[in-house]
Formats: sequence, structure tokens, C-alpha cells
Amino acid sequence: MKKKKYKIIISIIVLSIILFGYALYAKNKRLWPFGSSIGYLLPNEAKTFIYGLLEDKNKEIQTYYYNLKLSYYQIPESNFLTTGGAIKQIDKKKILHVNENGEIYLFDLIEKKLFKNKDKFNEFNNVRDIEINKKDKKLYIVAIKEYEQNCGSIYLIKYDYELINNSFKFYNNETIWESEKNCPFRSKISGSRVIKIKDDFYVSTGIFMGPIFSGIRPENFSQKIESSFGKIIKINKKKEATIFATGFRNPQGLFNIPNTNIIFGTDHGPNGGDEVNLIKKFNNYGWPCISYGKLYTKFSNKYNEGRDFPHIKKIDENVIYPTIKELEDYCDQNKEYTDPIYTLSKEKIGISQGIYYDKTHLKLFKDNLIVSSLSGRSLFRFVLDKNKSKVISSEQIYIGNRIRDIELLEDGRLFALTDNGFLIYIENNNKELSDFKPG
Repeated sequence: MKKKKYKIIISIIVLSIILFGYALYAKNKRLWPFGSSIGYLLPNEAKTFIYGLLEDKNKEIQTYYYNLKLSYYQIPESNFLTTGGAIKQIDKKKILHVNENGEIYLFDLIEKKLFKNKDKFNEFNNVRDIEINKKDKKLYIVAIKEYEQNCGSIYLIKYDYELINNSFKFYNNETIWESEKNCPFRSKISGSRVIKIKDDFYVSTGIFMGPIFSGIRPENFSQKIESSFGKIIKINKKKEATIFATGFRNPQGLFNIPNTNIIFGTDHGPNGGDEVNLIKKFNNYGWPCISYGKLYTKFSNKYNEGRDFPHIKKIDENVIYPTIKELEDYCDQNKEYTDPIYTLSKEKIGISQGIYYDKTHLKLFKDNLIVSSLSGRSLFRFVLDKNKSKVISSEQIYIGNRIRDIELLEDGRLFALTDNGFLIYIENNNKELSDFKPG
């Protein structure tokens, strides 16, 4: 009887070790159940426990120039399959994090502690991005509201705020801009970002529709000048909105060189072909007319929404990506489409938000773009030419997490938000690895 009992105990221990080993492997490789929709069914407490058990608390990443130290701080009860949320440094000591559900957290950079705010933003279905005016104490939020009949809109809202110890107070909300309703609308599909340059706001919008035929939709919002979707919208101080740039699919990143009008944006291609774009006024960035990605399975019925799509019958099923001629119902061969300054042809990168590095903590990264990614679980460092208009070299820095947002801190360190509910503090580990110094 004792032998049988010992066998059961040993079997449980061995099985636990195997399950734990698989969980670590599955997390790193994004195998089931990680990266699957089962996460939506699990309570947040369970997801917090699982990732708290499996995630590294500290690790070191080697880049071409530096060893970077990564310190992880878990967000309590976080939904690890997020599609929104953002981070911003609010003063020298604090980081503001608003998650996709409108919950507010403050991270103390001195004490390295996270505080959950009592109040939250309740009026939105999904918070996409935030922007801060530290001097005037204004907070700007890009968020989604969904309506009946599967419709939705994008909003830019302004708040006054106060930071009192570890409490964030907000009031006097004012709508700066709202899009028209889009139907059908899927809030978890596309990115949307906001930046403020002087008195003007720039808001990027995706198509927010299901990935039917790789996003080549008959509605073709990205090319329709009367639509706010698939665009970058400029809003002036009088709240007058104009289309600044067109032709986007799923723009997950929007950022500028500080104190300049030089704007960069990132956009997801269909199956590969993610883009880094230099955003210029009135330029058309091509979606769906040109792409450096390739089609998903064209005739898949997974997302057919119960409708027939005769437009797709013109597309050759065997091509990597259709020509403008095949897309003549949506694309004008006489238009000029702007090429990205860099294309990531590899599949499953999911390029996200970026920053322009202009600090000295990582002095050999100065004047580079640091861009995060989702499926790629990496940072990408892009070296620009003197005119800041071309990428002349790049480095992929593998982190191991889906990175939703990245912030450049005032002291030059980096701060990142992951989809599995962690904040990452990234700093130089005081080890320069290369003798080569750029000229």
C-alpha cells in the first residue's frame, strides 16, 4: 500500500515537472494555450498567477552595443490577451498606465512599485492610447465606443488631471474629435494612436474590420477620402479635422522626433510586410493597392460574415499579392503610392509602437528609432540617414514578450508594456560590447 502511495506521489511530481516545463516552452513559443482565445475564458486572477509563476523577474539581453538589464513588474489582475492600453511618463517619478478596460495604474520609478487607482475610465469599450501635456496637466485618450448592430466609433477625449501622491484624479472631460460610425466594427482588430505636436493632434486609425481576404475589404475605407478609417487624421486647436495621410491597414505605432514635425508610423501588412513609414502630408501609403506582404488563404470562409464577396473572384488565388490591375475596383493605377522606409517581410512580426531615441543613457542608440513588436516579441533598432528619411541598417533585439507600447523616459531608460500583464524597465547594464563607434 505504501509503495502504491509513493508511486502516486512520484507520478504527480513528475507530471508537475513535465507540465511546468511545457508551460515555459509554450509561453516562449506562443503555443497552446498561450496565444489562443482560451485566455478570454480564464479569470484575470488565474492569468496573473500563471504568468507570475512563469515570467522572469529579471534578465539580461545582449545587443550589438550593450547588455541591457530588463526588470519585470507584474500588473495585478491583468488581461493577458490585451488589444490596447498605453503608458506615459507623467513626471520624473511616475509612469501612468491606462489598460484597455480603462483601469488606471501608477508605477513609482523610485520605489519600483505599482499602485492601482481607485477611479477608472468607464465610458469606453477599449482604450487604445494616451498622450500627456505635463505642463498644463492635460490627458488625451484615444478610445473605442461600440454600439448596437455591430457598429463602433473612435474618440479623442481630453481630461484635466491632478496627481496627488499615488492617486490620479481626472475631470472636465471634453470630446476633441470623433469618427463616424463604422459597420461592421471589430474593436480588437486594428490599432489607433495619438500624438500632439504644438497645437495639433494626429490620430491614426485602422480599418477595424474582420480580416476577410487579408483585409482587402469591399468597403475599402483606407482609400475612400470620405472615410476616417485607414487614415491619419489631423485635428487643430479649433477641433477641425482633416485627413493628413491615407492608405493604412492596421497602424499600431505613431511617434515623432521631439520638437519637430517629422512623424513616423508603423502599419501591419497582411501576412508579413509590416511597415515603418515616414508620414508626410497628403501621402497615400497604399493599402490595399500595394503591399510587401502576402495573402492569407484567400477563399477561407472563417471570417466571411455570412456575405458573398464577388470582388475577390478577380484575384488570382496563386499570387503572393494581387496587382493594382486585379484591384482596379478599389485602386487607381495613376495614383502615386508612398513606399515605406523599411519593410519587415518576415511573417508574424506585428510591429507596434516606437520612439525616437535622443538621450545619452544608451548613447550609441542616439538618433535611432526603437520600435516594439507583438508577435515578433522583439525590439527593432533602426539607424537613419542624416536626413532622417531612410533606414540604413537595423538590429533585432529579442525580448521574449509581446510589447504593446514603449516609452522613452526622461533619463534615457526605456519602459515597455507587454500583452501578458507586465511592465518592463530597460536599462544599460554598464557593459558596452562593441569597440566600433559610429562616425
